[in-house]
Amino acid sequence: MLHSKPVRSQPGSHVGAFRGGLSNVARLKVTLIEIVPPIWRRLRVPVHLTLRRFHSVLQEAMGWRDERPHRFRIGEISFGITSDPSETLRDSRWITLQDLVSAGVQTFHYEYGSGDWVHAITIEALDDARPDNQRLLCLSGERACPPEESSGPDDYVERIIVGRNPYAKPGFWPKGTFDPESFDLERVNATLSALMY
Repeated sequence: MLHSKPVRSQPGSHVGAFRGGLSNVARLKVTLIEIVPPIWRRLRVPVHLTLRRFHSVLQEAMGWRDERPHRFRIGEISFGITSDPSETLRDSRWITLQDLVSAGVQTFHYEYGSGDWVHAITIEALDDARPDNQRLLCLSGERACPPEESSGPDDYVERIIVGRNPYAKPGFWPKGTFDPESFDLERVNATLSALMY
């Protein structure tokens, strides 16, 4: 059973710092579902992160621009930004990845947009805290994140097919501006290293 609880971090704390100490880390695989071949990232993340902060990590790792609403689904419970009183969301600031680990969660979901993009997140491994494993890190991944303007997997795939047809009208992306097979691990890690948490 998951229980929301306040998690406080030191003001101005930087990567790897958690109440002046070290955090155990999780290796997570994030896969954008309903896309074949899959778009995925494997991340190393300190487990003291709240889901609210983990949202920022996912945005950078996948390549989104944080222009749409989001939520995490853990079983039947949803967590997100609780600004709308009519929403049944629980506040994502008060639950950490460690809470999920402690509850025995192995897979959960991250939704970006109004159900447009759903990511399956699998906790693959846990490692003890060490001074050399505290920073956010993308270990590997494949394929480019769909452009923000695409409205979901079906639209994304259709526009790629149209874009590859030399006889079709111009596709969603001007020729040469989007390569669905590209993935720049170095760039992703540069953006993750700039995140404060």
